[in-house]
Amino acid sequence: MKYDDLKRWDYDLWMRVGEIAMIILILSLHPANGQDLSYRQYTVKDGLPGSTVYHALQDQNGFMWFATNQGVSRFDGKAFKNYSKKDGLPDDEVLKLFVDRSNNVWLVSALGIASVIHNDSVTQFTKFPGVIAVAEDVLTDSVYFICKGDNNNGKYYAVYASLNKPDKWNFSGRVRDHYQEWPVLRASSPDKGINFYFLEKEGQGPVLLMKSSSWTTSHSFSCSINGIQRAFDPASFFCLTPDKAGLVFHTFDSLYYIKGNKKLALLPVKDLNMETGIPSVFCENDSTLWVCTRKQGILRIENFLTPQKHFTSFFEKSFCTSIMKDHEGGYWITTHSDGVYYLPNLNFRSLRVSGDIEPKNVKCITVLDQHTAAAGFDDGNVMLVNLKTLRTSLFGDWYTLNRNNRILNIAPYLNDHFLVAGDAGLFKLTRTGQYQKITNLLNAAKDVFVLPDSSIRIALTLGMVSTRPKEGKIFSGRVTCVNGIGTKCYWGTQQGVYTIVNGSPMNLGDKHKELRGIINHLAFAPDSSLWVSTQDGVAVLKDGIVTMIGKELGLPSNTCKHICFDRNTAWVSTNMGICRIDYQWKGSKLKLSISDITEEDGLISNDVNQTTTTEKHVWAATARGITFFDKDFVSQSIIRPLINITRGEAGKKVLAVSDTIILKYPE
Repeated sequence: MKYDDLKRWDYDLWMRVGEIAMIILILSLHPANGQDLSYRQYTVKDGLPGSTVYHALQDQNGFMWFATNQGVSRFDGKAFKNYSKKDGLPDDEVLKLFVDRSNNVWLVSALGIASVIHNDSVTQFTKFPGVIAVAEDVLTDSVYFICKGDNNNGKYYAVYASLNKPDKWNFSGRVRDHYQEWPVLRASSPDKGINFYFLEKEGQGPVLLMKSSSWTTSHSFSCSINGIQRAFDPASFFCLTPDKAGLVFHTFDSLYYIKGNKKLALLPVKDLNMETGIPSVFCENDSTLWVCTRKQGILRIENFLTPQKHFTSFFEKSFCTSIMKDHEGGYWITTHSDGVYYLPNLNFRSLRVSGDIEPKNVKCITVLDQHTAAAGFDDGNVMLVNLKTLRTSLFGDWYTLNRNNRILNIAPYLNDHFLVAGDAGLFKLTRTGQYQKITNLLNAAKDVFVLPDSSIRIALTLGMVSTRPKEGKIFSGRVTCVNGIGTKCYWGTQQGVYTIVNGSPMNLGDKHKELRGIINHLAFAPDSSLWVSTQDGVAVLKDGIVTMIGKELGLPSNTCKHICFDRNTAWVSTNMGICRIDYQWKGSKLKLSISDITEEDGLISNDVNQTTTTEKHVWAATARGITFFDKDFVSQSIIRPLINITRGEAGKKVLAVSDTIILKYPE
């Protein structure tokens, strides 16, 4: 069944309405306020052959492949294996990749020569110059080269095809001096058995033909500029829909969504401020469309099939060349000069910091009230965060005084004040930037605990003091942390946990060996149990019984720095990530469900100093900045195999790479 061309007046009307609508839409085209998606960046330092990466794909064995300006790279999650001219590539600059149903990886070089990697060996096809794309005919099980170029007779256009028989490819085809009226295969859906062809008609826009073994349909499109040659366009101007039954693609004018008989004009391209075109698009689902750009990073368009579209930009300073989503749900974004960004998911965000400081080594973070959080930095900065807008503010005068004095802890205090403990002592700050030193003792304040009467217990490098006039110095010796419940106070030292018993300090480690040694942090759960962060894991004291939680039970590391609670969930900060512990008590026994959260999940750094929680999120102060994520997030990280198979040979024969290789030995 064929569909008539769009009437010109329909198109013009749609464009005028679209321009009005896009005035509203562009107002919402903005960076995500105060936040970036958490990511890991791969560059030449990590093993990529080149920093300019044009394209990425994942093969059927789970390997990631990257086309770069210095060759092709295969990534197994740990290491890069690189291919160059020395390995048989026709050119080091590779622009495109394509993986067929047989898991062969096809390459298109900047020289216009196609090649294929099969069983870890490279085969070139030098007889077919001018290749701009590779496609697969799922109806005939064939591979196509789409070519164009210049020769002595002028411009030429060609399509070559071969049955897809590894090591037995035999390409032949047709060469023309024009592209009009020529259906050219550009995409296919093996899952649905559909081929997608583009053709150009003289004086008209492009036509999309969709063909299966039992039906054929077509869609025509108007275009303000003739001769765009979508059939022979080297750009990656299309992508399959998530169900593999349709296409999202763009002409010079507009983005379109095509599936079966459905044809939707999504939005005008010019209103996205892309004078130089769209490098690539990726349709994640029926709600989310990603658009790569040269000047705006990558755009995420939510609700793209409805009038209520929402635009958000990420990596605004990067020229993004492609984006894809892997089998595990991670996102890979290739760039023109910044290598590859990997996003394990979209749950994790990193907070942007206002001013000129680098968001490094955040030592502490705490919620002051439902609208505001405060964070302390290794360099002496203190930052307030508006939890609604995610805007941040720093204290310039304070930083001038306190520069390079670490901020070790922050606690809410009376009215709009908060307490800041650090290398320079204990201070009381207001949210407008005024500050006052609490004590004149010339040693670092490690931690503070505010009692119900607003008096303060201060953990210092030379002891524990109280602001109550009659108490003064409570303990002599290095104190690492302090906390309490009601009026009962506990503090940690390098020799164990102390509290006051009968008016004198008592080391709880004398009774419980688990509470001896270096204590990093003390926290009280909602059920009043005491959770102690140590160098040997977490010690939980309840009703006189201590339960140890360590690496053998699932902690990412025994070096625990801090614990915070959200009902029956404990968030443990370690030097190797965050441990989420969902727990309940069965009498005196602690029942646990443990999930570790690391950089593989989206943390900006595994070295986590503190966490705090709000209504919906967990906020983490790390060695590389502040990350926040949904409280209901549970890690789905896959345990990597101890052995990664990257190449196998039997005799002189190279075996196909997969997770399992079976060799038959002669008897």
